[in-house]
Amino acid sequence: METKPLGRDILIVDIDMRSPNGENEVFNNATKMAREAYKFVVFINADAMIEPLEVPMGFLFNRWNISPDTSIAMPVDTKPVVDGKDHSSADSKGKEVLNTGDIVLQNLPYTFEMLDAWIDCTSEKRNPGCGEWRQNWSHEQRAYSEYIRIDIKPTGNNAVEIPCNEANGCPGEIDFSETIIDDCRGEFTRHYPGCGSHKDILKTNTADAIVQSLGELLQKKFELNQERILVEEVRQ
Repeated sequence: METKPLGRDILIVDIDMRSPNGENEVFNNATKMAREAYKFVVFINADAMIEPLEVPMGFLFNRWNISPDTSIAMPVDTKPVVDGKDHSSADSKGKEVLNTGDIVLQNLPYTFEMLDAWIDCTSEKRNPGCGEWRQNWSHEQRAYSEYIRIDIKPTGNNAVEIPCNEANGCPGEIDFSETIIDDCRGEFTRHYPGCGSHKDILKTNTADAIVQSLGELLQKKFELNQERILVEEVRQ
C-alpha cells in the first residue's frame, strides 16, 4: 500500500508513444526513461489527461492494486467495431487488449526485461509474427497483448489490468463515436481518441481541470491566512 506522497519517486510523462524516428515504431525508446532514478514512471498519451488532478497517484495505485511486485499496469481497451467486427479490441485468443494511453511502470528488474522484449518485438528475433504490428492497428498495444504478456509470463500481480471505465475513454464517448460500443468514461484518466471530432474538448477539459485545482488551492490559502489577507473596515 502507498501510504505516503510519492514526491520525487514518481515521474509523469505526457508523450505520444509513436517514435519520431520510425513509422509506427512499437513503443518507442522513451520508455527507457524508466531506468532513471524513479520508483514509478507514468506515461500519458498526448490525447489523454489525468482528471481530477487533485487525486493522489498513491490513492489510484492502491485502488488499482498496484503492489510492490507490479511491473506494469495498463487499462483495458475500449471496444470499437472495426470492419464490422465487434471483437477488434481482443487478441487472437479472445482476451481483451490493453491500452497504452496510460501506462504505469515500476522500477523493477522484471520491468526492464519486459520493456526490452516489447521494444524489440517487431524485429521478430524473439517473437515471429510480431512485425505485423509495426504497420497494422493497434501497433504497440496489440504487440504487448499478443506476445509480451504471454511470452514474459507475468505471475501474480506483476501485470495489472486497470478497469476501462477508470482509466480509458471519456464522458459521452459512446455518443460521440460511431464505432465505440462500450461506455468507458475515464473516471480518473481520460483518453480521447474515440471522441472523434470532439477530441478538441481535451484542451477545454484540461484547462477546466487546472483552473478548478488552482481555485481550490487559492481557497485553502485564503482560509489559512485570513488574518493577513482580510481587512475588516469599521464604520465610524
